[in-house]
Amino acid sequence: MHELVQTVLNGEEKLALRQLIEALGASGNRYFLRNEILLEFADYCHRSQKPAYFYRASSLGKLVHHTHEIILEEDSIWFVVRPWIASLQIWRWDANLAEAEFMSPESLLEVRDRLVNRAQPQILELDFSPFYKDAPKISDPRNIGQGLEFLNRYLCDELETDTDFWVEALFEALHLHQYGEIPLLVNDRIHSGQELRPQVEQALRF
Repeated sequence: MHELVQTVLNGEEKLALRQLIEALGASGNRYFLRNEILLEFADYCHRSQKPAYFYRASSLGKLVHHTHEIILEEDSIWFVVRPWIASLQIWRWDANLAEAEFMSPESLLEVRDRLVNRAQPQILELDFSPFYKDAPKISDPRNIGQGLEFLNRYLCDELETDTDFWVEALFEALHLHQYGEIPLLVNDRIHSGQELRPQVEQALRF
C-alpha cells in the first residue's frame, strides 16, 4: 500500500485526488465512510469524463476502493485504508498532498474525538483482547466471520490432544445444570467424566 500511496503522490493522478478531496469538502462534511467516498469518486469520474478503467484500475481508483474512511482537517487529510482482510493502515496527508505519513490507531482515535468535540484528558478505554491468555486467536484472515466453525475446529483439536481434561470439563458443564436441586442432564450416580464416557457410549448404542 505504501508503494500505491507514493505512486498517487508523485504521479499525474495527484490532481485528480486533489479534485476529489475538494468535491468531498464542498459537501460541508468532514467525515466520510466508504460508500460516500465511492459515490463521490464515481460522480467525479463521470464529471471529468475519465476513461472507464480509471474508476477501478488506476492507482487512485485502487486507493479509493481500499479506503474505508476519510477525515478532513484544516491542515491534514486522514485516510483509513484496508489493503486486505484483517489489515488496517492509517495515512495522514498534508493539506497540499505533498507527503503522506503512516500513523498509529491512537492518533486516529484522537482525531475522531476532536471531530465530535469530545477530546478530554480522561476518556474511557475498552480492551477487547481475549480474557484468557490461552484463548484461541484467529491468525488466518479466511477464518474471520467464521467464528463458530473456527471454535468448533479448535475445540475438536483440543479434545484429541487432551481427551481426559475436556471430558472432565464437559462433565462439569453438564453437571451444573439444575432446577432447584434437581439435576437436569447428569444425575448424581455419575461422579466424573470417566464415568460419564461409557454411559454416553451406551446411550448412543441404545
